[in-house]
Amino acid sequence: MNSSSSIPLFVDLDGSFIKTDMLIESFFALLKKNPLYIFHMISWLFKGKAYLKAQIASRVDINPETLPYNSVFLEYLRKEAEGHRELILATATNEMIAKNIADHIGIFSSIIASNETINISGKQKLQKISEHTGNQEFAYAGNSRKDIPVWSHAAEILAVNPEAGVEKAVNSTGKPVQIFRENMPSLKSYLKAIRVHQWVKNILLFLPLLAAHKADN
Repeated sequence: MNSSSSIPLFVDLDGSFIKTDMLIESFFALLKKNPLYIFHMISWLFKGKAYLKAQIASRVDINPETLPYNSVFLEYLRKEAEGHRELILATATNEMIAKNIADHIGIFSSIIASNETINISGKQKLQKISEHTGNQEFAYAGNSRKDIPVWSHAAEILAVNPEAGVEKAVNSTGKPVQIFRENMPSLKSYLKAIRVHQWVKNILLFLPLLAAHKADN
């Protein structure tokens, strides 16, 4: 097998490169613009998760400077980039948001991301990675059970704040494994940050519009 530094490293975004999930981040960013978008998002979801992500991404402006990056892992990636290792952001996040983040960080040579019709997750992500490498060896960094189909074909495994049971699963593969840990924000911290108690009061402001059948006004 080639040395790990000579094979491309594909990096997952949600829960791995950043400590949060971009669908959740963009979901609340859109609701903040107008809580009535919740009804649109329900209809978008019926057309598929990829379509939902694309519609939300086209309506929000996520500032990559404010995202909670996994600093320990980011430092590792910067050093790999300095050593001229090929780094590719491979994510189920919509391509518009993924490109914005990749451009801001400046260490990724390319991105693999979801579009309006394809949600790049699990086996779909593996297929895109295989196409990118020409079925050659690669390394992959992720954090969840959804990443196991990709890790099963990777020559090198990087697990960032792995979910329960994931670390045991990757260690049983017999492949080179690196584990990166960093304190993750709690659910309580998320709820406090988005001020859930304020959302209820804000939504009440729109009840007269709904009652008057002018929700689209």
